[in-house]
Amino acid sequence: LWLNEPRYAQAASKAAEFIWNSNRKSDNADGFAGLWRVNLNGSSSVTAGQDDYAAYAESLIALYDLTAEKHWLDQATAVTDDMLGRFWDAEHGGLFMSESAADETDLGPQIIRPKDGDDGALPSGNSIALRVLAQLYRRADNEVYRQRAEGLVNAFSSKIADYPQAFAYMMKGLDELLHGEIGPVAYAANGHVIIRASRQGENVQVTVHMQPGWHIQSHQPLQENLLPTEVTGLQNIRYPQHTELSLGFSDQPVAVYQGRIEIIVPGSDAKSVTLSLQACDDQVCLPPEKISLPVLH
Repeated sequence: LWLNEPRYAQAASKAAEFIWNSNRKSDNADGFAGLWRVNLNGSSSVTAGQDDYAAYAESLIALYDLTAEKHWLDQATAVTDDMLGRFWDAEHGGLFMSESAADETDLGPQIIRPKDGDDGALPSGNSIALRVLAQLYRRADNEVYRQRAEGLVNAFSSKIADYPQAFAYMMKGLDELLHGEIGPVAYAANGHVIIRASRQGENVQVTVHMQPGWHIQSHQPLQENLLPTEVTGLQNIRYPQHTELSLGFSDQPVAVYQGRIEIIVPGSDAKSVTLSLQACDDQVCLPPEKISLPVLH
């Protein structure tokens, strides 16, 4: 995503599709009955652990950010939901590293169920899971992910307070949960609006993608009480042509943007942009939002 190299995107998509098609336990094409960890010579084996689920879900979210193709988000939520069902500690919060102690795994019956949160050379499974839950909360419009994220942090809060250096990746996930992410893709309207900023020659291009059924106000709304869509702090901005739409909550048509639009800032060397917007569906308008993100070269 950061390097804008198509070969990397193709390789990542191919790898994710291979895992989905070859290392997913399922009774049918749509079923999800767990993950295998290893595939050798066309044969899958070794039941996946919690860290495998979390890392795979994190990669699927990255592919959704890269492509805006919803099937990657659907797969990420399926993997995450299955992870929560298999590994979540309902009594104390957080995620166990292995499935129920009563279940016999590839290594034999489990005596205890460890729960690891310390980050070493690689982030722990719980740390990756926290970031996954924080990201899905902003993309999938599901309050359960925020609740599970908070429960996971609470499970490790005393250890974090005693030795925060051992929880670097978990604290990154906590920061994203509390304050949002800093990256070339931003989400508004509970994930229904996706925003990107990139440099196109001498211009900065802000691309806004709205999911079906959603829209944002135009830069010149027809009603005074609606917030215009604006790139703030920059000059000579070229906005697209709006469309007029009749909505269930308004007696008058409103001027909106739908689908995918591009806002152009000509001749700008800005390193970041800030977009103000208000998103609505046919029934309600959400509170106004102000989104800042870096310009991707």
